[in-house]
Parts: sequence; C-alpha cells; structure tokens
Amino acid sequence: MNLLLGIFVMQALPSATGVSHAVTIDPEHTLLLIGGRKMDYPALGEYGMNIVGLGPGESLRLAISEKSGGTWDLGDPSIGLNALFSARVARVDRTSVVIERNVPGDYGIASPSLKFFLDLTSRKVLMTPRTQKITLHSSGF
Repeated sequence: MNLLLGIFVMQALPSATGVSHAVTIDPEHTLLLIGGRKMDYPALGEYGMNIVGLGPGESLRLAISEKSGGTWDLGDPSIGLNALFSARVARVDRTSVVIERNVPGDYGIASPSLKFFLDLTSRKVLMTPRTQKITLHSSGF
C-alpha cells in the first residue's frame, strides 16, 4: 500500500516542479507559487516578506497541492500572471487567494491585485481575475 501511494505521489509531483514558495491553506491544501525565486526583505516588514521575483521571460503559475498528492492549477498566465517583476501572497484562505503584483516599469509600485475565488472541495476556481474584470466592466465601474 505504501509503495502504491509513493508511486501516486511521484506521478503528481512533476506538475509542481519549480515551486518557489508554498503557503498552507489548511491541513489538506497548500498554495504553490511556481516559477521565479523567493526573496525576503525584512527591513520592509510584512510587505517585504515572501516575495517571488521573476526574471525576464519567466512567468508565474499558481496551483493548489492536496495532501492526497493531487495538484491543480488556479489559472493560466494570461490572466495577469505573466510579465511580472514580482508577486506576493497577500491573503489566502479556503475560499480565496489574493496576489499582490508588480509589473516591470512601475518602479516597484504595486499593480492591481489578482483575486481568485475557489472551492477546494470540488477543485474548482469559481472566479478568476479575467471574469472579475468582465463583471466590474459590465457593472459600470
């Protein structure tokens, strides 16, 4: 049985290679930031911690890893995770993830945050930044 579980976990891990930072959501789930490298700037306090910096041409991928060994993506880079200078997990809980991001050329000024709404039980992303933009746009904001 342990051998079978080990084989299952090894098959699930390749999709999560290149993890630069992991944040525990609950005992069963972990948010993975894949790509770039984790950096800390303690002099900046909370806002200088757990930053994932990206080099030219690198992109960031977000995924949820389950204790059972499964991993699933929160979204593709086209929803605002590509062409970043850096990103930081501002908040994470069982229903949402908020990513603060900086884009090149903004001199370190934060760009609008990306918020993902999710249902961990059904492994579904309920709303991504792309659908939020459509909702905000149609509401007249």
